[in-house]
Amino acid sequence: MKNIQHVSFADIYKSHKVRLILTAIFVVAAFVAVFDAGQSVGFRKADFVCGVGGRYHDMFEGRESKGRVWGTGMTSPTLDTHGAIGEIVKIEGTLLTVATPDNFEKVVRVKDATLIRRFRDSVTVKDISVGDRVVVIGSPNDVSEIEARLIRILPQVSR
Repeated sequence: MKNIQHVSFADIYKSHKVRLILTAIFVVAAFVAVFDAGQSVGFRKADFVCGVGGRYHDMFEGRESKGRVWGTGMTSPTLDTHGAIGEIVKIEGTLLTVATPDNFEKVVRVKDATLIRRFRDSVTVKDISVGDRVVVIGSPNDVSEIEARLIRILPQVSR
């Protein structure tokens, strides 16, 4: 009978070729994970933008937009899907319409867990009024609204 030697994992790992192969596998796995994360974020943003375009007439039918939607000269607006900065132009219950400086209107849904702040004070959606300037941070939903996590009401400035 031949003498069979026992080889441990530590002995195998000492091999330069094995370390090189394991490092290559790790690098490829990390690359795939980062690519997948980027693809997921891009898909979510594209889905939001397509939803706005596809539901444009439903969202703004019958509403006089006063030139705020799409604006002049804007052929392909870039949308920030996770927030909004601008002036509140319409309030319908827990839905706020925010006109942004880039001449676009975003619909913001206020949920029960939404934190609304005016300076250091917590307020409710009933304390918000048309004309207030706000910063909204949230997440897009499947009906092209921003579900707000935080709404900060900005101080009024004299013009």
